[in-house]
Amino acid sequence: MLLSLILPLAYNNGLPYVREQGLDILIDSGAGRSYLAQAVLDEDGPLATRARAVGAEHSCEAAGLQFPGASGGILGFDALGAGSSFELTLNELRLDETASPASSVVLTAKALGTATAPYPVTRCEFYGALACEVDALVDTGSPATIVNEALATAAGLFAIEDAEDEQGTTTTGLGGAATALRRCRAAGILVGGAVERPGQTVLVGDLPQWAALGVASEPACVLGLDILGTAVRAARAAAPRRRKTRGERSDSVLSAPRDGEEWGLEIT
Repeated sequence: MLLSLILPLAYNNGLPYVREQGLDILIDSGAGRSYLAQAVLDEDGPLATRARAVGAEHSCEAAGLQFPGASGGILGFDALGAGSSFELTLNELRLDETASPASSVVLTAKALGTATAPYPVTRCEFYGALACEVDALVDTGSPATIVNEALATAAGLFAIEDAEDEQGTTTTGLGGAATALRRCRAAGILVGGAVERPGQTVLVGDLPQWAALGVASEPACVLGLDILGTAVRAARAAAPRRRKTRGERSDSVLSAPRDGEEWGLEIT
């Protein structure tokens, strides 16, 4: 079983990718499930092997999914978080280098709404004219932080009206539908009770996935790389429980994250 991997990482349009079988795989902690191209799954590359070890070998083609810019699919939290830790730097993806937990921010694996696979979330406080707390999704697959209208209203975020905002901003989801976004400013954001981000601009819009999860009417947030930074490290607070598969070595400790599991998160 492949453990303690260090793989070359490249950023394209602000998003992190690892190349496998000549295809680009998006490193997307904000996805509960991994979906890899069949050409990746047909070989024994490091990411395909990791996904296979925890039952996360979902095929993009079989699911009828396409990911713009990610020809090799996405490595989601089920496989990314299958070991003791994962870390993204400017040019490397480091998997399971150490079991020592990061400690600055508490991260929790949590099944959101109707989802069965857990997502990595941390408690955030948004401050505008008012204040609002929310379980924010830690999403390395998003270059920008996006909040829904319910959160923007509850926190009293300040609207930004200028030439750039008049041109409009959109984001495209899995189904290819575009969601209109507007910009707002938060006087400050407190991440995990430990990391402050003062005077932060965020995008506001109601993403389809929130409706799909049944959380659209509640404050919701995708915490993107604009707040997480370009150095993100997460580590399990306790060693993962074993999940043995056919042919697996007895000393393997790869196991997909479980609902309620606590992690530590370090961000720059």
